[in-house]
Amino acid sequence: MRSGFGCLAIIMVACGVACGGGSSGSPDAPPGDAGAPAFDVDGAAHSGTRLKLQWYEFDGGRALATMFDATRAERCAPRGFDGDGDNLRCRPAASGSGIVFGDPGCTQQLGFNAQPACRPADYFQITSDDPSSPAPTKLHARSTAPAPPAYYSGGPGACGGPHDAEGPYQLSLLGPEVALGEFAQVTLGDYRNDGPLRARYYESQDGARWPHPAMFDADLDDECFAIASLDGKTASCPPVHALTSIEEYTDPGCTVRGAQGSATSRPKYMRVLDGSCPVGFLGTFLVASAAPTQTLYSNHRGCEPETLDPGTAAYAIGAPAQLKSLPRAPRASGGGRLEPLRYSDGRVVISAVGFYDSQLATICYPTELADGTTRCVPPSGLTSSAMFSDAQCEDPIHVANVQAGLCGDAEIPKFAVDESPGCLNSRANKVIHEVRRVVGSYPGPVYYNANPGCAQLTGFTSYQLSDPIPLDQLAAATLTTDP
Repeated sequence: MRSGFGCLAIIMVACGVACGGGSSGSPDAPPGDAGAPAFDVDGAAHSGTRLKLQWYEFDGGRALATMFDATRAERCAPRGFDGDGDNLRCRPAASGSGIVFGDPGCTQQLGFNAQPACRPADYFQITSDDPSSPAPTKLHARSTAPAPPAYYSGGPGACGGPHDAEGPYQLSLLGPEVALGEFAQVTLGDYRNDGPLRARYYESQDGARWPHPAMFDADLDDECFAIASLDGKTASCPPVHALTSIEEYTDPGCTVRGAQGSATSRPKYMRVLDGSCPVGFLGTFLVASAAPTQTLYSNHRGCEPETLDPGTAAYAIGAPAQLKSLPRAPRASGGGRLEPLRYSDGRVVISAVGFYDSQLATICYPTELADGTTRCVPPSGLTSSAMFSDAQCEDPIHVANVQAGLCGDAEIPKFAVDESPGCLNSRANKVIHEVRRVVGSYPGPVYYNANPGCAQLTGFTSYQLSDPIPLDQLAAATLTTDP
């Protein structure tokens, strides 16, 4: 069973940059002046001589994007590494190798990527089979030489294959190992502002400074990520350290939400998700004061008991957590189509991931498409489905279907986006097939091709969709690097 802790990956696409590294205890911060201007978190960031800030430039201004290592000529983010202690280094994301091989003896490891829509990773992590190795994980650059047409699986002495590499896989030859010392080392500094919401920064020896993606909420006594509402008007900051409940309950009737957590360290918060709803995130709650139990029930296929992991217990949901609701900060400059998602409580100005698109009236996320362009794509958990409006399956329509009775209209996104998954835990290189606007509830029955025959769709609420929005009409942005 999965762990109850983790990043807000389902709602926070930037989490993969650096979820960890921050303390959940109350930080020491320099005193602030209540009459001073609000502390601008992004405004205190700056480039160094090697590590440079990168920005999304658009018709209404710019917003902080990521970091760029000028020495290695590549984008990077703070990441730890097995065998490197507690050090953080600014390095690119790396793909796991998948442990496949290019030879019949299973001695030549290959880089392996199961997402053909993505360009091959530039680096691959190779994990040693020897747990006592002083460097259990190594980093290899991708070779530019052609990969073999087939691969082998297993290991020396038990090598199987060859397997055809065509279809849903990408194979890459591994280049030389890259020593970790090649990447710039960074540290996570102290909090730099006072007040209920506090920011800290990554810093490097060359003088670069850029924000840690999580704030510290002194009222919650936890780190939190700023999450914008779908209309962009407000942002909340749910806590990072929370149990996760997905269709899990503490009673045999599956009426009281629950989650699995450590039996020796009582958690404080629980976030509740519902995989059947397009948005999925139902809220953050306190953990109930009742003593934990050893029984948790799952409602994935009826209300059935689950087996808890050793050392864990089942906790029940409590009252809703009191999260801050931050209004959007006044626009600093410009008046174009895209506006950065910046929010303020009067003492600090923080940024949420993405922008507000005034033409589409929605938030959107800068997304590097497969053709190399960067477009601001609306969020969506809805997918366009090709169905029919008649019982003979002759009149095609495009609708989005949501399981009936689970989600209200307020939780339905404004757009349906058909896309392939992002690569390496980022939004880079996504394949966006089409974007359609949600017009409203579909007024009549919906049918599908049952092969054979034409059958009516039941148990779902269908939403009428517009014609596809041409992708070149989505707002464009350019990634630029400080000199």
